[in-house]
Amino acid sequence: MATAAGTLAIALVVVGVVLVFAVRAAQVGAIDQSLRSASNAVTNQLRSTGRVSGVLVNPPGIALVQITDARGRIVAQSASIAGEPAIGVAIRSGRIQSFAHLPVGGDEPFRVSSQLVVTSRGIDRVVVAVSLGSVVQTTNDLLVALGIGLPVLLTLVALVVWWLVGSALGAVERLRTDVAALATREKRARVGTDAMPAEINRLATTMNDMLERLDAADLRQRTFVADASHELKSPIAAARTELEVALRDRAVAWPGVAHLVLDDLERVRRILDDLLTLARFDEGVDLRRLPMDLDDVVFAECASLQRRARVFLDVSRVSGARVLGDRDALARVVRNLLENANAHATSRITVSLDARESVVTLLICNDGPRIAPSDRSRIFERFTRLDAARSPRDGASGLGLAIVAETIREHGGTVRLDVETAETTFRVELAAVT
Repeated sequence: MATAAGTLAIALVVVGVVLVFAVRAAQVGAIDQSLRSASNAVTNQLRSTGRVSGVLVNPPGIALVQITDARGRIVAQSASIAGEPAIGVAIRSGRIQSFAHLPVGGDEPFRVSSQLVVTSRGIDRVVVAVSLGSVVQTTNDLLVALGIGLPVLLTLVALVVWWLVGSALGAVERLRTDVAALATREKRARVGTDAMPAEINRLATTMNDMLERLDAADLRQRTFVADASHELKSPIAAARTELEVALRDRAVAWPGVAHLVLDDLERVRRILDDLLTLARFDEGVDLRRLPMDLDDVVFAECASLQRRARVFLDVSRVSGARVLGDRDALARVVRNLLENANAHATSRITVSLDARESVVTLLICNDGPRIAPSDRSRIFERFTRLDAARSPRDGASGLGLAIVAETIREHGGTVRLDVETAETTFRVELAAVT
């Protein structure tokens, strides 16, 4: 408030000074105009008649007129200075000048015009003067008005600014108090938005939205940690149980136990690998996107699955298609979708790949049971396992499709469950490159 008041005071003083000078200049300009008119009228009369003597009648608004010859003797003058001596001021012809007082007239300041005129007598001087008393009076009145009005205006503005700033800072202080108290309240507590100015209300609303997002992120993190702990606990507990049982039985076949423990450790490795992949996506993974043949990746992953698949794998509909992407990441997408299809297919998996109108479409279909409508919206969520009957030893952690969704999103594409086909079909679309 002090800064605003000080700035306003300086501005008002500057405006006041400019106003005083502007008013004075305007009044003096009007006086100069009347001086020129009166002086021109007298000089024109001298030039036309050649003689002017006696007492002159002052033109309107003119205080005095005096005509002297080349020797300084008075030829004629106005009644207001009748009987008084020659003015005799030093002023160049054709110029207008201000004087604090003149040898004739009153003691007030004057604005004086002087012109030389050639007559039959020789060269006469015409002096016309106008009192500046009205200008001085107007200036003094304006200064008094500004001297009273500006402090009053400054005081009123300072009080208004004090009230406005106090109201705004009061709302900010209430907002700060609410934020400080959030740490001691329940988790879902929010900042109050009632009876606040519009700007502070919007700030409070934005903070509440931010708190909602933080709560949601915290919930996702807690859920992720809990699910990851549960997924890791199962194979570790299984390996521990197998070892404890083997230690009690001296006749146990240790190679078989070792194979079981290795299977459990491999499951832990796969889960950790999936978790690290998702963590890199959360942190903003930087994929190496290069032009590549997606059909080569599809054929390679299909060949790998064919050696251990329990169903027939049809790749007859795979054609050439080039995309801009990370080869390892897209290979993992194809692998996860094929593993998912192999886990649910009854007798057949069909893979289709083609490029049309700058879009590469990958379809992976299986003839297994259709996904229930209630589950379609969550199949790409983390740790989603629709088949509750599947054993942990099957290797399903519920992260495969989540990795697929994150990878395709990072590539600027889309992946979805195609519900319009008769089979369970996952559709992946990416931008094609030439």
